[in-house]
Amino acid sequence: YILPPIIFCAGFCLKKRAFVWNLLTITLYGFLGTLLTWLSLAALLLTLQDSASVFQPGYLGTKNFTTAEVYQLAAVMCSTDTVVALSLLDYTRVPVLYAVAAGEGVLNDAVAVVIFQSTLALTKIPDSSPQIPDIIWCCVYTFAGSVAIGSVCGLAAAFVLRKSSMEEEAVRECLLIIMTSWACYLMCEPLEMSGVIAIFAMSIVLSHYSFGSMTEEGRIGTVMTVHLMSYVAETFVYVAFSLSLCLPFN
Repeated sequence: YILPPIIFCAGFCLKKRAFVWNLLTITLYGFLGTLLTWLSLAALLLTLQDSASVFQPGYLGTKNFTTAEVYQLAAVMCSTDTVVALSLLDYTRVPVLYAVAAGEGVLNDAVAVVIFQSTLALTKIPDSSPQIPDIIWCCVYTFAGSVAIGSVCGLAAAFVLRKSSMEEEAVRECLLIIMTSWACYLMCEPLEMSGVIAIFAMSIVLSHYSFGSMTEEGRIGTVMTVHLMSYVAETFVYVAFSLSLCLPFN
């Protein structure tokens, strides 16, 4: 429940014109590129496990990884962080490169989460071992279904905002957007879809179709609230990660 505010802020405040113009490039790098990176890392890790002593049982207290664990480790490793890269780029000078890097970074994280969840779900099937074609098909199915759910939820929330009279209710506008985004994320859990991709698709659709029907106070308040929630979530992640490095392992 820490990741949704970060993903929602990334999609809601995304420069959508540059994103749409470079959608094919972003999709190729973010979706297909992440899958190819995951396949390469999985093959490399499996090869190292068979040949390198560092993966052998008993070396520094380690044990052999199962095939499913190797796939999950590769999914974690194929997720990249574009924060440093974006800090070095100037949007006014290289707008296309900045848009591609920002969009690919968000999509890369979402696809990596889907690969990890798909591998984890397939391991729960008794008497079966996850195969790469099954994982890829599960990822494509989950990705398409999650985008559809997020788009429908975003259009529904934008329709409610457009048809309802909230001229003096900026707080309700902000609350409606935040609550519907959380509802979209929670809806994907029982449907076995990816809430991360769904909330990212919803944030893009919602910001595109709802901004014109919102009041000025509602737009400013919603953007500030979304940024605040994302900043708090990121800070919590950094603090939790730092504390996990200091605490002794059990």
